[in-house]
Amino acid sequence: MQDFALLSIKIICSEIDDEMRRLIALLSDNGVRFSVACGLMREDIFLSEENPHLLVRPR
Repeated sequence: MQDFALLSIKIICSEIDDEMRRLIALLSDNGVRFSVACGLMREDIFLSEENPHLLVRPR
């Protein structure tokens, strides 16, 4: 995907706050696969850390 297209999608996603747009932002910002992103639990997401990260583990 072209960089300008991805940037346009990110801008649109930041303007409307719902679960689907958060998922799209997660996919584009982290490069995780859709199935991995959908399987994340709240305890797998660390945003308040010095280095924010996701904990990806088999379920």
